[in-house]
Amino acid sequence: MKELRQMSRRTVIYPTMICNLKCPFCYYRFLQNKIHVPFEMMKVKIDTFEDYYIEAVDITGGEPTVYPHLKELVSYCKEKGLTVTVITNATQYQLVKDLADIGLDEFLISIHGTPKVHERMVDAKVWNRVEMFLNECKEYNIPYRINCVVTKVNLPYLKETAKFYLTLEAPIVNFIVFNPHPGTLWSDKINVEFQERYSLVAKGIKEAIDILNKDIWVNVRYIPMCTMKGYEHHVTNFLQNIYEPFEWECLSQYKITKEKVKELASKLKNEVFGTNDLEIVMNYYRRRDIERNIWTKKCLSCSNRFICDGLYPQYLKRYGDKEFEPYTDEIKLDPIYYRKKDTRWLG
Repeated sequence: MKELRQMSRRTVIYPTMICNLKCPFCYYRFLQNKIHVPFEMMKVKIDTFEDYYIEAVDITGGEPTVYPHLKELVSYCKEKGLTVTVITNATQYQLVKDLADIGLDEFLISIHGTPKVHERMVDAKVWNRVEMFLNECKEYNIPYRINCVVTKVNLPYLKETAKFYLTLEAPIVNFIVFNPHPGTLWSDKINVEFQERYSLVAKGIKEAIDILNKDIWVNVRYIPMCTMKGYEHHVTNFLQNIYEPFEWECLSQYKITKEKVKELASKLKNEVFGTNDLEIVMNYYRRRDIERNIWTKKCLSCSNRFICDGLYPQYLKRYGDKEFEPYTDEIKLDPIYYRKKDTRWLG
């Protein structure tokens, strides 16, 4: 098992923004410049990873399985000693054997519900191909985890979805609450038809966790902790996910190399929580990713305010903050205060 405070050693690369599906909720739905990145450019980027605390890489997009140089890319990452995951919609089942032969470590597969619900979510008749992909994973011994974006469309079916997940072989499921994050092309769209209130989403996710919890670990991403009371140890927002071995570190995006970490830690140790140099620096820079979020007067009275991401501006403008109930116990500074209570998320 990974150490609790080792911090993420995983990063992400985007070799293509082209996709073979048009999921209505996709964060890149409105992106205009969708291209394949030249393989040589991807190699140059990968070569820089040795300067950072990076031991694993997620290959995503777009849809990475439509990238014409995916096999070469995975092979090059493996040559560099990296653990490699491909994040995929699992429609290109014919690639699984070749990727297994190259040494791909795992897939992270988008399955947004039972077969019928999944097809509604992605607006395409794809389940036969997804099922074949899962069968190929089993045949060639490639493990996979599951991502499920939660919207108003699949929310009513989360209990059925949870029961369906029990028939699959994934050790971890990530329920990702749809949010128009600042900086994404959704952030200026106030009335998103498939967006739902956090309190209603939380109710459905809690019911799913109750079904899955014995056999499958559930992470819940991007939802205020106060809507998940009693289930906070499943919540992993921006301030928590940098501790996860399966989530992305944040220092390479700011060009904070291994050499710079020790130098910066001594300067930042009184500004943020941390028990070691890497934790201090990573916590400091992770907070930059939520600096455009909003903490209302109610949020600022909450004892979890220092370990919470606050509210996304679009959400606050659309729904307000009436549904949120501040915590009134002791002030918490450790982002994984709740996550420490059950460490199955470490793998």
